[in-house]
Amino acid sequence: MKFGLQDAQLNTALVLPNGAATTTSAGIDLQNGTHGDFVAPVQFTLTVPACTTSILPDAGTITYDIYTSPNADLSSSTKIIAGLIVQTGASSAGAAGASADFRVPTGVGRYLFYKAVKSGTGNASTLSATLNPAV
Repeated sequence: MKFGLQDAQLNTALVLPNGAATTTSAGIDLQNGTHGDFVAPVQFTLTVPACTTSILPDAGTITYDIYTSPNADLSSSTKIIAGLIVQTGASSAGAAGASADFRVPTGVGRYLFYKAVKSGTGNASTLSATLNPAV
């Protein structure tokens, strides 16, 4: 069962890395209070694109981690989900697209964001991943 959210405009897209690099999305403001209590009934969906072998060669990976931060500049961040999605190039076929749903635990920072960490060669910067409320 998916949860409701008053503002379905909360979303962020992330251009994927070129070569062995990390890219960071913009933050989604959860607007939780000064005590850090986020209890809204919402579930988020991370969606990542399929990658060809030129983008993600055999044994290359793209790992997507979820973070929160108390600050708009995303400093002092905390990783809350490691490897929500891991794409691995295999059998000269690249990697399939994927999506995964998650709920944000209580006591998180005000801003929710994600990082894509790519290993190996290949330019994935023509592709984007998205994080949206699952409404």
